[in-house]
Amino acid sequence: MRSGVLRFLLAMLFAVWAVDAQTVEARFTIADGYYLYRDKIHFALDPASGALVTPALPAGKVKQDEFFGRVETYRGSVTVNLAVRNFTPGKPLLIRAESQGCADIGLCYPPTTQTA
Repeated sequence: MRSGVLRFLLAMLFAVWAVDAQTVEARFTIADGYYLYRDKIHFALDPASGALVTPALPAGKVKQDEFFGRVETYRGSVTVNLAVRNFTPGKPLLIRAESQGCADIGLCYPPTTQTA
């Protein structure tokens, strides 16, 4: 694994846990000095053992970004409730999250996938 991707994974910790039989809470904990782009966050089940309802992401803070123009970003943390449909209880459920973000020092990372 390249060191830049490892730094990103350490700066953008991803975790999930069950809220109830149809809902999973997904959370990114974002280190100081980093931010995630709201429109670069996507979720999927891995493997496709059910379906996720497209989540409504919370509003982010508007930023004029040198790479992407006017965007919304998250700092600190962001929590998203994911509705799971057609899931077979007792089978493993892995949530795959794709995200992209930057460090305040101007270093931006490619889209990165994390699974929990």
